[in-house]
Amino acid sequence: MLKVSSQVWVKRLISASLNLAMLALVVGCAQQLVAVVPAPARALQISAAEVVEREQQKKIRQYLFNAFESLDNGRLMRPKNDNAYDWFNQVLWLDNTHPEAHRGMREIGKVYLYLAEEAYKQEDRDRAELMLERSQWVSASAEEVKRIKKSYPPRPQADNEYRLVLSDLNSKTEQLLARLSELAMQAKSLPSRLLIVARSDSEARWLYKQMRSSVEGYRLRGNIQVGRVPRIVLIDQPKKVVQNINMGSK
Repeated sequence: MLKVSSQVWVKRLISASLNLAMLALVVGCAQQLVAVVPAPARALQISAAEVVEREQQKKIRQYLFNAFESLDNGRLMRPKNDNAYDWFNQVLWLDNTHPEAHRGMREIGKVYLYLAEEAYKQEDRDRAELMLERSQWVSASAEEVKRIKKSYPPRPQADNEYRLVLSDLNSKTEQLLARLSELAMQAKSLPSRLLIVARSDSEARWLYKQMRSSVEGYRLRGNIQVGRVPRIVLIDQPKKVVQNINMGSK
């Protein structure tokens, strides 16, 4: 019995030793894992950077989609915050070297150059000048703008156009009021419709109000238009009468 019991104890001792060895091995591995704890932290930092980059690329893709969609639908610089120019700018704010955004800006400039030429062909010089300004603001070169302007030299002032002196208009002088009164009475006597061109809608309405007050009881008919060169146009004025008026106003 003693011999069997000894064998049992030997087995138990060996088993215990193996268990201790395994325990030591587990403890050693655990210590190694503790020693490398910073590695997962570094991995998390890299992952966070990747998340930021992915989010930025997602924004860029969306901004580019919005930009080209706006460009295709003619929303070049308006309405505010939903136009091709603003969307491409959003892309360039995130990545100022992005080739598609720069290509889009060049496309906007080209569209404005085309619109300027079309306006010149329709003899709408005020709109043409505005389109050229916008084209150069976005991407067009001074040489491109100069080439188009050279192709459409200023036409002589029409006989029935009466340009207003800017300094008088800015100060609303007595000379300007007298001139407006004279033109209002001419429009009544002809009779003739009016085209009032001014630098803003409010300025055009002020001019019409002054002219209307000069011919109380008579309804002046016509339109207003925003343009760079303020002027009054007597639309229905015959040429021979215009010549006499122009000579008398010198």
